[in-house]
Amino acid sequence: MRKSTLVALLVGAALMLILAACGGQTTEEPKQSAPAATQEMMKNAESGHDESQEEADHGGDDHGVAGSDEAMPNPIEATEASVARGAEAYAKNCAVCHGDTGLGDGVAGKSLDPPPANLHEDHVQILTDGTMFSIIHNGVEGAGMPAFEGVIKEDDIWYLVNFIRTFQEN
Repeated sequence: MRKSTLVALLVGAALMLILAACGGQTTEEPKQSAPAATQEMMKNAESGHDESQEEADHGGDDHGVAGSDEAMPNPIEATEASVARGAEAYAKNCAVCHGDTGLGDGVAGKSLDPPPANLHEDHVQILTDGTMFSIIHNGVEGAGMPAFEGVIKEDDIWYLVNFIRTFQEN
C-alpha cells in the first residue's frame, strides 16, 4: 500500500508542476494578423483620429483603394427597395462577421484580429460609396475581410453600400 501511495503522490506532484509551468493559460484560436496599414487605421479609429482633418492636411487616405475606385459614384439610388435588397445581401454574406446589426460582433468575427469593423462608426461612414464598394469587392488583405468579387454581383454590392449607410449614426 505504501508503494501505491508514493506513486500517487509523485503523479500528483508531476501534474502540479505541469500546471504551474502552464501558468494557468488557456489556449485560444489563433487570430489573423492585419497588415501594418490596416493596424494603423484601426489604431487611429480607436484613438479618435480625425480622418477628415488628415484628408485636409494630407490629401486623403486611400484606405488601400485606388483613387478611381474611391471616386466611383453609386449607380443605385438609395431607395427603400434598394436598401431592402442590400439588407438581404448583408444577412447572407456579412452578418456572420459584422453581426446582425453591423456592430462587428458576428460569431465568425470573434477570432479576427483586428475585429470586423463596427459599421455604425464614423471611420466607416465617412468612406465614399466607391471606397466601400472597393473594400467589399476586393477585400482587405490580412484583415479577415474577404473579397466578394465573383461571390456577390456588383449591383448587389452597391445595394449593400446603400444598406450599410442606414447604420450611420446621426
